[in-house]
This record gives sequence, structure tokens and C-alpha cells, in this order.
Amino acid sequence: MRIIGGTLRGRVLPGRALPNVRPTTDRARETVFNIVQNYVAYGGARVLDLFAGSGALGFESISRGAAECVFVEKHRRTADAIGQAASALGVERAVQVVRDDVVRFLSAAHTQPFRLIFCDPPYALMACNRVFSLIAEHRLCEPGGLLVSEHDMRETVMEQPYWPRVAERMFGETRVDFFQYSPETE
Repeated sequence: MRIIGGTLRGRVLPGRALPNVRPTTDRARETVFNIVQNYVAYGGARVLDLFAGSGALGFESISRGAAECVFVEKHRRTADAIGQAASALGVERAVQVVRDDVVRFLSAAHTQPFRLIFCDPPYALMACNRVFSLIAEHRLCEPGGLLVSEHDMRETVMEQPYWPRVAERMFGETRVDFFQYSPETE
């Protein structure tokens, strides 16, 4: 899997395929990042990659100018692979890998807000609404920031107060929803 844009463009994410990891396709990632750039600036951004898997979304963000990315992944081998990829790409200073369950991490999160949050859980979990609710409840996104939720098309992600859906795309059985935090309507 290659990084498709930014300073790391063309670099291959190191490591072999990991079990239970379903990386976002290059085509879908390119579309997602084209949409994201219409809503938020990457420069200096803090990014949160939930259910990080291969880390492709977070590494793509760093490549495009994000200052840091927190990757949350509960599986040890997968979390270790993200750390190894950060070292191989030379971006370890911009990476924090948290090996934890996403719901537990979000429930206990006491951190500065993020400008860009990716949520790409295993489809069988149907976890997007629970995760979205915790992000909204703990105000983990900065005003004007974006939540990108990738999920099975059979799961409907409900808007939260002050989080209008600003875009959506379908890729086969996959749906990607984009929600922008607009607290000025509070």
C-alpha cells in the first residue's frame, strides 16, 4: 500500500498484511483526502486515527502536513506494525501509538481536541454511532474539525447535535460519511 499524496507520496507502508486489517483502497483514500482538503487544513493539524489498522489514513495525513497523529489500535501486532512503519518512514516524532480499545480510550480521553478524526472500525462491530457519540460528548474535535467515518453501507451513522453531515461517498459495500463540528450553532 502506497501513500498517495504529500511529502511521502509514493512511499510504501512497510510490513506485511496483518490479520483482520482491511485497509482503505487507494481509490477510496484519494477521494477521502480530496474531500477532507475542502473542509480542513492539514498544516499543523492534530489527527486521531481510531481503529487504525494499517495506519494508512494517519500516515497520509502526516504526509500532507499534519503535525501529529494519534493512532488507536487494540491489537498488539497491528499497533507494533504502525510504530515500525513510522520509524521506516522517518515520522516517528509525529506519531503516537496507543494500544487500547477505542471506546475505553475515548471514554477516558483528556486531551487537546483534534482537527481531523478517522473512524474505521471492523464492520461487524457496528461501532460508529457509539464512537461518534463519545467524540461529541468529550468534545474531542476542534471547531470546524472533521470526523470521517468509514463503515459498512448497512450501518447508518446518525448526526450528532452541532455535527452536520457535509459529504458522503459510496465505494461498493463501503460508505464514508464526513461530519463537521460546528459549535457556533450551540
